[in-house]
Amino acid sequence: ILKNTKDFIDNFDNSFDYIIDKAEDVLKNEDKLDARVVVPLKDTLVSIYKGKGYHARVLEISMETKAILNNFNIEYGDVYKARAQLNEAEVYAKLLDNERAEELLREVLEMDIKNDALRHDIKVNALNKLIEIYLIDDKLNEVSDLIDEYKDIIDDNESYNSDVIYYLSLAEYHMEKYSKDKSSKEDLSKAENYIELAKNCFSGNLGLRYADIDLYESAFEVYMEY
Repeated sequence: ILKNTKDFIDNFDNSFDYIIDKAEDVLKNEDKLDARVVVPLKDTLVSIYKGKGYHARVLEISMETKAILNNFNIEYGDVYKARAQLNEAEVYAKLLDNERAEELLREVLEMDIKNDALRHDIKVNALNKLIEIYLIDDKLNEVSDLIDEYKDIIDDNESYNSDVIYYLSLAEYHMEKYSKDKSSKEDLSKAENYIELAKNCFSGNLGLRYADIDLYESAFEVYMEY
């Protein structure tokens, strides 16, 4: 089983490398290509490079994408531009430049994205990342305002009534509150409840986010020992 798993992962990585090589070859002549071809290709490359941890390349391509979209109108251009900025913000957060990440995320939240489903998805992810940054920077009081913004999105879109990201953010918020005041067992109970809700609910984010739930459960077990 382990050998088959390793072979599967190796083949998976090789597939991504093949896509990267082909896409980069095409983009060598991007000045001769239509923006409708270039932008989706760059968006795909960023997704792969982000997964591989190639931060510099993610930043470079994301900024290139936004520059193109400042000059050309394409279908879903507003979505691609917001996603490029979100990718930039995530990289800055990983590089611990929280000030720049927060600035970019705030701009994403203000962007006018016409497609309802994609707007909700992008802004929920931006809010989740902003909550993570605020918790790291010990801005606990400001997190509650962000959670209210979450609620506005959820109330406006039935597909987010049981969103994994939303529940995990709430769990993290209540765990952090408990860490500040160990007498507040109610926060610990709420955190446990939200972790369970995240495990049991279904959404389009479940596949990408499910592995993160283990991290939240581990954090919760640490708090239980206090």
